[in-house]
Amino acid sequence: MAQSSRVLAGVLALSVIHSSFASTSHILSPYNRRQSVPTVLPGNWTSKGCYTDNQPGGRSLTGAAFTNTTGMTVETCINFCQNSDFILAGVEYGQECYCDNFLENNAATAPLSDCNIACTGNAAETCGAGNRLNVFTSGKAPPPPPTVPAKIGNWTSLGCYSDNVNGLRSLPNGLAVAAPFSLEGCTSACFDAGYPFSGSEYADECYCGTSIASGAAQTPTTDCNMLCAGNSQELCGGPNRLSLYNYTGSDRPTGPVGGGGNGGGGGGGGPSTVFPVTDLPKPWSYIGCFVDNAHGRILANQLQPDDPKLTMESCVRYCISQSFTVAAAEYSTQCFCGTELIAGATSAPDSDCNMGCGGNSTEACGAGNRMSVYSTSKNVTILPVPIPQNSSIPGSWSYQGCLMEAVGKRAIPWQNIFPTNNSATTCLSQCAAFGYTVGGMEYGQECYCGDLSDVEAAGVEFAPEADCNLPCPGDPIHLCGAGNRIQYYKWTGAPPYVWNTPTNIGRYEVSEDYFHSCVY
Repeated sequence: MAQSSRVLAGVLALSVIHSSFASTSHILSPYNRRQSVPTVLPGNWTSKGCYTDNQPGGRSLTGAAFTNTTGMTVETCINFCQNSDFILAGVEYGQECYCDNFLENNAATAPLSDCNIACTGNAAETCGAGNRLNVFTSGKAPPPPPTVPAKIGNWTSLGCYSDNVNGLRSLPNGLAVAAPFSLEGCTSACFDAGYPFSGSEYADECYCGTSIASGAAQTPTTDCNMLCAGNSQELCGGPNRLSLYNYTGSDRPTGPVGGGGNGGGGGGGGPSTVFPVTDLPKPWSYIGCFVDNAHGRILANQLQPDDPKLTMESCVRYCISQSFTVAAAEYSTQCFCGTELIAGATSAPDSDCNMGCGGNSTEACGAGNRMSVYSTSKNVTILPVPIPQNSSIPGSWSYQGCLMEAVGKRAIPWQNIFPTNNSATTCLSQCAAFGYTVGGMEYGQECYCGDLSDVEAAGVEFAPEADCNLPCPGDPIHLCGAGNRIQYYKWTGAPPYVWNTPTNIGRYEVSEDYFHSCVY
């Protein structure tokens, strides 16, 4: 079919179903382009252009990051990265900000037109797009590449180690470390708490122990590739990877002192030092400690950014303000909200939630992959582990599998973003309304529409079903893809529309004489 016919039909269809997009953040299409980057940037910052993100190696900017779903601007992101001592800043998906001193993981330039989502805090600015970053630079020379120091005082590096093997922590005790987070801060917190082993993970998480779990093993040093959130010259582990240190001084600690250390910002040493909160507004009460991330997040809505002064009271107040009925804290500084627990949440011993809140070290605020959960009802709904939806979808859609996203090219080109209500029903109904015959969901909140020819031209392949593991925000018992993975559907019935190309195609022209005759 002719592309011009599809675009015209899309415009007509949009006018008919406009109201159904009321909850859509941004709609990307061939006829909807945003303004460019700001002409005046803070200080000496300048634009580097549009870059790819989430290539096979990972993020293009791997330093500090935050999300603002309502107030993100280019200037806000630049100021955040500058205050975090980074020389590169990048905005993505309209609401996400990333920092680094280097472009990582095979980042490549992309057409500026690819970065076309409006910033949530200023619709006149663009803030990247799906897997596309508007990148800015301060103009300063980059510092030396980040490293894992071989020695930190009397602490000796053991290299990069696996974590969460068979669901067990390699170092079991998480500690809150005051910002700015660094390897030095983590080793110091572990020493003060009486532990001889220290591990930093996922840029800003600190774990300690008296020994290393038997299932842990050394991994390639390149696995520990995330910059420390508070020191861009150091690497603080990675996903399920620890930058591991052992204390070798003569005053070697042999076990926790006084039930746990302060870590500079609160921190849990066990149930003897942290407790659930009981004086919350009625009818809120403590439900229990739950495992997080066994099959994905058990609560999808996080207070952003992390709050180093978090208390359970402030977390519950925030969730009340957003009309949620479930609140939970994790890793001492993270607050999550929802109306039910999802992803097959399972309970854990209360002693697992042993990290003190950043703003009150006597209150239990979860731990690594553990949430302290509170609710307005003791009977909290727990939804099962999500699966692909393959029934009750309007129209003749059939689930095909978990599709790999193409490198440097969209497998399915046209994007909508539904932050709160994306689902197979929501996404595929929109694709059918525009006459598209393939569709799918990615990153939970993203919806893509296109034709089978788009997928074939991209030359993509199917991934293992387990790769698509993110619940849909609008339907948490079903899956909506994952990073670079699309929950892929195909229209198998009669074509939703019949597209025709007229046999007699002409064009309109305006003569030069017409312009000369106009009076200005």
